[in-house]
Amino acid sequence: TALTVCDALEYEAVAPTDTTDRSCSPLRRCSALEWQSQAPTATSNRVCSPLTTCVPASQYQAAAPTATSDRECLPFSDCEDEEYVSQAGSPSSDRVCTACTPPCDPDYQVELRGCEYARNRVCGPASCDDGIANQRANGDWETDIDCGGPCAPCASGKACAVAGDCVSSVCTDSICALPSCVDGVKNGWEVDIDCGSRSACGTCAAGKACQSHNDCRYGNCNAGVCGERQAAELCTG
Repeated sequence: TALTVCDALEYEAVAPTDTTDRSCSPLRRCSALEWQSQAPTATSNRVCSPLTTCVPASQYQAAAPTATSDRECLPFSDCEDEEYVSQAGSPSSDRVCTACTPPCDPDYQVELRGCEYARNRVCGPASCDDGIANQRANGDWETDIDCGGPCAPCASGKACAVAGDCVSSVCTDSICALPSCVDGVKNGWEVDIDCGSRSACGTCAAGKACQSHNDCRYGNCNAGVCGERQAAELCTG
């Protein structure tokens, strides 16, 4: 009797002998979750192995599986210091790391946002409310934190370079001084230089500015200016 011949979809499971026929078995078919890890031969079955599964959140598929190759999984790249994730990883792509913007210039920039995991550094121009005594691009410096120079004048006790840096308009030994009645400057509650009823500096002489009669030495404030002593006062004085 003629020996059985295995067809293309079979393999020889048992070889024939002098007294037995050849035994053929169907070749195994790999499922959608398997790949062929060993090809069949005339006398051996196909070997199927389970596809590798990438670990979510830590790996991505670097190479897709084929009928005869497994899925390749690689770990997501770790960004270095001074890098941020400019493109998040996906199941089939690695994350993209990009160099952060260089550190902000401390002289005339402030860091509005630091270089973080998924956000780039953002630098902005120095301002009068950033909590730093810094410079402007044109070279002007704040004399103290957020005051003086290009900002509003500084309160007493703050650093200064010129009188205009101070609310009191008095800069002594590079420090803004408190208003006084002998500093030669109209400041505080004074209505003119070192005088005025509300300033406790005494009344103002004739010709000085005033806001009320009480500001004037002779009690007559006319059109914002202290007048001379009245004739009646001269006669009775």
